[in-house]
Amino acid sequence: MESRLTIERTFSYATIRKIALDPAVYPYVSDDFSSRDTWQVPEGDQYIYLLARHHDTTLGFSAFLPRNGILAEAHVCFLPQGRGRAAVHAFRAMLDWIWRNTKYVRIVGEIARDHRAALRFVALCGFERYGINRASKLRGGKLVDQVALGISKPLCLS
Repeated sequence: MESRLTIERTFSYATIRKIALDPAVYPYVSDDFSSRDTWQVPEGDQYIYLLARHHDTTLGFSAFLPRNGILAEAHVCFLPQGRGRAAVHAFRAMLDWIWRNTKYVRIVGEIARDHRAALRFVALCGFERYGINRASKLRGGKLVDQVALGISKPLCLS
């Protein structure tokens, strides 16, 4: 799969919005305060959106939003055709792109504690749990904990 995998930075906010709002993606990345009708992609050069493609098929994207000059927050959205091993290969390639093309030395994110598939996915990509953000997301009328995870730039790339 990796041989035809491409990672590219995109400024096509319409493409990012289309993937994020896909019915197979949106329920997993939204909360009770989100609205499919009004949600917009944050725009600007400071936001890095990386698209993953295999041949001509779009697998998904990852967004890297700055928290400061060396730390970014990741948001990952893979379509059904890009899940499983394909997503692991793609996201690892995206992280490699980030390490080689930005000043970021740490990437973090939060995942709802009950979203086991996403937690397994990021563990396979090298993320480590560093905390719990208790009762920090409202989904389906229930407060859920979020697991705080992060990964640091490998020393060999520093």
